[in-house]
Parts: sequence; C-alpha cells; structure tokens
Amino acid sequence: MEPPPTPSAALRHSLDIKGINAYQLAKDTILPQSRISEILSGKRRITSETATVLGDYFGNGAEYWSGIQTSFDMRKSRADDATRWEARGDLNLGGWRIRCYVTPDEKRLISEVDFHALFKFRGHQARNRCRDVIDSPYLQSGSMAQLRKKIVSPIKITGPEHEIVYAYEGEIIIDYCRALMDVRRVGGMPEWALHYAEQAELIVASVAKVGIAALIDEATGHQSRRHKEALQRLLARYFKEEYAAWTKRFPDWFYEELFRLKGWKWDALSNKRPSVVGKVTKDIVYSRLEIGVVEELERKNPLLENGHRKTKHHQWLSDEVGHPALDTHFYALRGLMRAHHDWRRFYHTLQMAFPKRNEMIQLELDDYRNDQDDDD
Repeated sequence: MEPPPTPSAALRHSLDIKGINAYQLAKDTILPQSRISEILSGKRRITSETATVLGDYFGNGAEYWSGIQTSFDMRKSRADDATRWEARGDLNLGGWRIRCYVTPDEKRLISEVDFHALFKFRGHQARNRCRDVIDSPYLQSGSMAQLRKKIVSPIKITGPEHEIVYAYEGEIIIDYCRALMDVRRVGGMPEWALHYAEQAELIVASVAKVGIAALIDEATGHQSRRHKEALQRLLARYFKEEYAAWTKRFPDWFYEELFRLKGWKWDALSNKRPSVVGKVTKDIVYSRLEIGVVEELERKNPLLENGHRKTKHHQWLSDEVGHPALDTHFYALRGLMRAHHDWRRFYHTLQMAFPKRNEMIQLELDDYRNDQDDDD
C-alpha cells in the first residue's frame, strides 16, 4: 500500500487540480506566499491555522490537512532510527516483482514482503510462516542455522517520504534457496516442504548470487553511480592474495552436459577435450559473474609464452565469496543445461537469464585437440 501523501505533495496536487499556483492561493486567502512556498518545498509544517484556511478554500475540511500532517509526522518519527536508501527500483526476477534498494553504505537490499512472496508466504502471517519453515526440526542444517540469524533481523530502511520498509540483503534469496536444496539433497525432507525446494530451483535458474548486486544496481539506477573504489572492494572479496593449491572445483556433470549440447563424444575416463573448452568456460561461467571478475583473473593469472596459464582461474577465487559465487552459478547452469537439447537454444536462454556485460565472443568450436587449458 502506498503511504499517504506528504503535506507538500498533497498541497501541490490540490493546486494542480484547481489549476492555480502558490501566488494565486496567497492572493485568494490570508496565507503569505512565503509560507505556501515553504510547505511546498517541505520546509514548513501545516499548522492548525493553515489547515483551517486550506480546508475552507479547497472544500475538504481542516481535518484532512491536519491528518496528512499528523500522519507524516508519525512516519518521520518512526523513521528516525532507520537507514535511508539513496536509490530504489523494481527487480523482475523470472517474472517475480521485487522492490529493491541501495543504501549509502553500498548495501543492496530487497523488500522483506517481496522475499516472502517469492516463496508463497503471503498475508499478515507471512513473516511467522517463513520463520516456522526455518525452525522446522525436519529442515535443520548448518546453512539453515546461519540463515535464521538474517531472517529474524530484517533491516529497517526509509525513503524521502519517511515511509518504513523492512528489507534483507539481496543475496539472502540464493542463500535461502541453497539451504532448502541442500536439505533435500541429503534426504529426509518432508512432503509438505518439497514445494519450497522446487520453488528454490526455479529461482536459482533465474538468477545467480553474484548477479543480485548487479541486477539491483540496474533496477535502482545505482549502476551509473557505483564508485570505482566500491567496485574494487567488491572484487577484492572475490580473490585470494595468492593462488591456492589445486582442488577439483568444476564438477564432471558440467563437462558431460557441455559435450552433450555440443554433440561431442563424451568419454568419462579421458581427459582429452577440445582446446576451445577453456574459452567456452570463460564465456558461460566466469564472464557471467560480477563485472570485472574476468579482467581481474586475466591480470592475476595471465597466459604464459607457451599459451597456458600457471594455475587454474578458480585457484584465485576466495573461499568467502568467490567459490560460493562459482558454486551458485553452477546450480543455475545445471538446470539450464539439462533443460535443453542443443547448444544454440541453451546459449540463447543463458544470454537471456545471465547476460554478459561485454560483447558476445564468437567462437570456432570445431577444433578438437588434446589441449587441457579448460580450467577444471
């Protein structure tokens, strides 16, 4: 529900309906033009005396104007301890509308109400129903316990009209999805909870965790105001200072599905792969992560004279952000890959769901060699 109009907005609307300006209102009443102008600019309250004059002039009574001022004062008082957002917009997430916000400290937030609606929690009991699911003894896990701390502590924010909104950091969407899917994967999820896990799969297929910040920036218009320093801080969380020892990060199914979509012969016992697999991996995996990730990986892990790299790209990703971002993107890729029978249709859907920030690279994919520069 939209908040009641501010005193300035209500007065401006009344002037527009009557087709007059502040000068004409002052001329027709005993109100000084300076007072009217200050109300219109939000610098002055509507007093009981002014409310009486405006009510008589516009024919809606002093109570109307006093009520608007009182309502605004109450909202302003409740907003005193809230964080003010500097940008807001609507995010279309696979057909779901989510109101999102960016605060001065660079937090990307989503409406608590819209988060609940994503998982079919609606009405005045939505918050309690969401917490009942998290607290269910049948759905307990380490990730669910961590998630509960965030769910029970929404962030109080406010806007220019002092409306109050409770919100979560945007990445909570994927955190919640992963927690549900993890519980189902280990088994034992009760029948009544399965549809929540199914909903989580649909959401993960629509967005990856690393894309939430960029999507919110785009929806709110904050993208154009993102400072270089803020981007560097975000990227710094993705990477390690030094590369880590190699461990297997790319699952076998990724290459099996890739070969199927390409029409290549798959041999699970062979490490022979087309030389272009590395470029494809960069295209459909690393290029879909946060803006700047590919460039930073190329800087940290450049090509050597022999055409190979010293390490695999994923060895530079951090345990805190980089690897979880990669894992979450794999969740989305797996669903998209399994849903298609050929590369062209899969790639088209990928471009729609997770568009790259740079120009599409056209690849020649018929060169089958024994080269292994494919970052598994």
